[in-house]
Amino acid sequence: MTISSTTRTAGPFVGAGNQSVFGFDFKIFAASDIRAIQLTVATGVAVDLTLTSQYTVALNGNQDTNPGGTVTLVGGNLASGLTLTIVSNVPDTQPLELANQGGFYPHVITDALDRSTIQVQQAERLIVRGMTIPESDGTLNMTLPTATTRAGKALSFDGAGLPTVFTAGASAANIVTTSVTTLVGTTALVAQTTGTNNTAIGSGALSLVDTGTQNVGLGGNAGDDLTSGTQNVVVGYNANAGGAALTNSIVVGAAASGVASNTTIIGTSATLGTRIFGVHSTGDVPPSINNPSTTIAPVGPITAITGATAAINRITPPSLIASTGGSITLIANSATPFTLITGGVNPGNIGAARSPVNGTAVMLSYSSATGVWYPH
Repeated sequence: MTISSTTRTAGPFVGAGNQSVFGFDFKIFAASDIRAIQLTVATGVAVDLTLTSQYTVALNGNQDTNPGGTVTLVGGNLASGLTLTIVSNVPDTQPLELANQGGFYPHVITDALDRSTIQVQQAERLIVRGMTIPESDGTLNMTLPTATTRAGKALSFDGAGLPTVFTAGASAANIVTTSVTTLVGTTALVAQTTGTNNTAIGSGALSLVDTGTQNVGLGGNAGDDLTSGTQNVVVGYNANAGGAALTNSIVVGAAASGVASNTTIIGTSATLGTRIFGVHSTGDVPPSINNPSTTIAPVGPITAITGATAAINRITPPSLIASTGGSITLIANSATPFTLITGGVNPGNIGAARSPVNGTAVMLSYSSATGVWYPH
């Protein structure tokens, strides 16, 4: 016969718990020329079933006029969540031997030619599922580096488009065995040595982190100023945490830059406005004034002042407000509330005096240019 079809597979058949016999329509020569592959969809794990113990093959009587046959699962119907693929697996051998002055049998010669065609088709099926380069690339040496060179490294391509490898951290083996670390992109986390639980997505993301842990860099060169810092989150192209060893610096926005540990920056000086929906709360711990004092150091945007009466003439601005300006709200939370006064010995940095009563609040805005708080 002629081999008029290039198809050498059947399926995948999707399991529904109601079928155990599956057909194929390509020519083979023996039951062993069939490969049955069962896939568990949920896990993505595929296994080759074993002929006779897990499946049997019945060939159609005349493979020339009616090629193919059926595969029957020994264990019963193909269950839901499984698929079955039937693949041609004719050995890459040539069993025909022609004796000198022997008989001439056309079907024997035809089978030998069919076998060669089938073997070519099987090889082509493997080739088309592999990685190839366009013909227009010309002649390139696409041979991979040696096993020693590529061990524990990630595959990449150099400036000429040829295969090469690069080190992912100190070694890919260290990353896998010592931490839950994720990296995607050329030179992402390239300097990591003992750091753990870092996530870098983008070319150059967290590229200088060596001993830092629990950092996230998302975007090209995101967080590339960090080295030993911990628990920082940097999102945006060319965004940086604001220092090599910071902790909990959260930065969002292209080219945005952090300022200090335990601060959050959203956007840059070019940002014209920010809209945040929902209810906002603060976890501030209020300073307690147990004795008359002239200086307080708020820890957040809303601070309750408790304790005995105090005349406050200086407020130490939180680090973020000190560098960029901002506002705070002081709540008088005492039977003998505080007062804000100008002057004093510290020296003072209050722009105008205020005397809130218990249960009221005073909002102040700080100018980083003048270093003064201005009550509203």
